[in-house]
Amino acid sequence: FPGEPRVLADGKTVMLGTFTCGVYTVTGLDTDQPVVTPVYAFPGENCAVPVTMGRWWLQTVPALHAVVALDVSNPAHPREVSRIAMGDSVSPHWLASDRSGRRLVMNTGRGNRLYLFRFDPATGALTPDPVLPVVDLSAVEVPGMGVVRGVPHGTVFSR
Repeated sequence: FPGEPRVLADGKTVMLGTFTCGVYTVTGLDTDQPVVTPVYAFPGENCAVPVTMGRWWLQTVPALHAVVALDVSNPAHPREVSRIAMGDSVSPHWLASDRSGRRLVMNTGRGNRLYLFRFDPATGALTPDPVLPVVDLSAVEVPGMGVVRGVPHGTVFSR
């Protein structure tokens, strides 16, 4: 059950996360015989849209109620360097980063909250945003509609 492939910093290795929480490398794309190799497995299922930045693979892992940072500088042997647990009631779904690669936004796919994190690209450390860690969309005033309940499914940063 493949998700979206991501090209790594070397420009030739592709990593692919699956919705069953496996991570694979795809090498040899410039040949007649590409190779798909399993390299990492998170527990559970429904791991969704990851973010890659440089040597980092950032993944939502619903079974852990967490976002996990993997160092993929050696794509054949990813290693966990950081994890931010969200609590048992939160099921992480979708991640997006800003242009700087230092801020992340995550949704749960079904809930009414967005979670904001800081990311340290030097160490891979994830921390809650110190200014605005959670945006609650359970009661949003919309002109002409009144108060509505927001249920964000995807997330992006924009100017």
